[in-house]
Amino acid sequence: MEQRKRMLMEKDMHAQSTKKNMEMREEVRIKSIRDKRYEKDSIMIKTQSQKEWDVMLKKEEDLIKMEDKQENVKRIGKVTEFKKNQILGKIEYDNMKTQTVRQEKDKLMETRF
Repeated sequence: MEQRKRMLMEKDMHAQSTKKNMEMREEVRIKSIRDKRYEKDSIMIKTQSQKEWDVMLKKEEDLIKMEDKQENVKRIGKVTEFKKNQILGKIEYDNMKTQTVRQEKDKLMETRF
């Protein structure tokens, strides 16, 4: 009887020891899974942040390019307007010069006769 109690106690102790070992292994496995998940989440967050940064940077670059094009169009318009005004001024100057020459010619013709 005594021997049977001892065997049952040893069996019980062995079962408890095995249960503790299994629980410890399970905890280690769960911790490992959590650590891996945390690492993957960190990488995912970092990757997503980088993608968002890249998208924002691309939008800003596109906006700058568009603004540059608009400024270019305005600048070209101003240059064209300036050249147009120069040509109109030259035409007006030439017309005035021609008119002056005609008037002088007319005066000379009147004085001759």
